[in-house]
Amino acid sequence: MKKRLILAALLSVGVLVGCGNTGSSSEPSSEPTSSEVSSESSSEASSESSSEENSESSSEASSESSSEEQRPTWGSKSSPLSVAEAAELMKNFEQTGSWSEEKGYVTGVVKAVSGPNSHGGYNVDLEDSTHTFQIYSAKLEGETPAPVAGDTVIGFGYFTKYYQKYEIAWDEAKGDCFIVDVQHNDYPVSSSIVDSEGAASTKATITDLPTTAASGSTVTFTLTVEEGFNAKVEAGGKLLTSDSNSYSFIATSNNEVKVTITEAGAPLTESSITFADCGYENGEDVTSVTLDTSTTLSFENNGGNNSSKYYNTGTAIRIYGKNVFTVSSTQNIASVELTFSSNAPTEDKCVVTGGSLNYSTYVITCDANTKVVTLSNTASSGHFRLASVKVIYTAA
Repeated sequence: MKKRLILAALLSVGVLVGCGNTGSSSEPSSEPTSSEVSSESSSEASSESSSEENSESSSEASSESSSEEQRPTWGSKSSPLSVAEAAELMKNFEQTGSWSEEKGYVTGVVKAVSGPNSHGGYNVDLEDSTHTFQIYSAKLEGETPAPVAGDTVIGFGYFTKYYQKYEIAWDEAKGDCFIVDVQHNDYPVSSSIVDSEGAASTKATITDLPTTAASGSTVTFTLTVEEGFNAKVEAGGKLLTSDSNSYSFIATSNNEVKVTITEAGAPLTESSITFADCGYENGEDVTSVTLDTSTTLSFENNGGNNSSKYYNTGTAIRIYGKNVFTVSSTQNIASVELTFSSNAPTEDKCVVTGGSLNYSTYVITCDANTKVVTLSNTASSGHFRLASVKVIYTAA
C-alpha cells in the first residue's frame, strides 16, 4: 500500500514539472523585449520624422506654387507689374476705349509729375526705355506724399491705352485711380559756376551743398557772389530765386546746381523762364515775374472778369479775356518767344504792340529799339495758356 502511495506522489510531481517546462518553451511571450521596444520606437520616430519632413517639404512647395499661381493677372500691391509687364498685357488693346477687366497695380521710377489738377489728381510719367506709361489724374491714397521725379511709386486702378500711351487712369465711368505708395531714392548732387560764355568762373562760391539727397527732400545751400557781379541760379534746370544768399530746392533725380555769373551792368544776351518751375500753387494769382536783372514780366487784369492765374492743368499762366501780358526791359529786345501749352492766341482774339507775332511759331519779332512788348487777349471769354517765355536781347 505504501509503495503505491509513494509511486503516485512521484508521478504527480513529474506531471507538474513537465507542465511548467512545456508552458515556458512552447508559448511565445506576449510582452515585447527591451530591444524590440527600442527598435519599434526608433522606427516610429524615424517614420514620423520622415513624414513630417515630407509634409513640410510638400507644404513649402505647395505654398510657393500657390503663391506664384495666385499673383493676379494685373498684379498686387505687394507684387505690382513693371511697366514692361503691363505693356505686354496691353499690347493688343485698342488705341482708345479698351480697359482691363479688373483693377491692378503698376510700379516704376517717376520721370515727371504735374498736379494736382482740378480733380485733385496727379499725372505721373514713369520711366521705361521702351514704353511710355502714365498714371493719369491719380489721387493720393491716405497719407501718401506727393511724388517727385526720381521717386519709385505704385499706382492702382484700371489699365487702359490712350493712343500710343499706356495708362492707369481716372475715368468718369470707371472711377478714381490712386498713388498708393511712394518711395524716395538717393541721387547725386553736383554744382558748377560758369560765366555767360559757359567757361568756369571763380567769381562765386557754393557752400553747404550735400553730395547726395533723397528725392522729395529739401536741399539748402549758400551762394556767395563777389561784389560787382550778378548770379542766375538753377537746380535741375529750374530757376531759383532768393532774397538772401541762401537757396533751397526739392531734390529729384536731377540735382545739378548751375550758377551763371554776369558782370553787374553788363548786357544780357537772352533769358527764359518756364512757369511750371516757379513753384506756384494751383490757382495762384500772378501779377509780376522777375525774369532777370533787366526784365520784368507782368500780367494786368485790364477790366476783365478774371485775373491771370497759374494752373497745374496745362502748367501755364492763363491770360483771360481783356488781360494784358507785358515784357518790360531796360535793354532793347530783339524778339520774344512764347510757348503755349494749349489755347494759343489767334489773330481775331489777340493784339500785340512793340512787334509782330507769328501765329505759327508764336515768336514776336520786335521793332527796333523796343524795350516794351505787350500781348492782349481781346476776347470777352476764354483764355490763353502761357507756359514759358524766352527773351532775346539786341546785341550791344
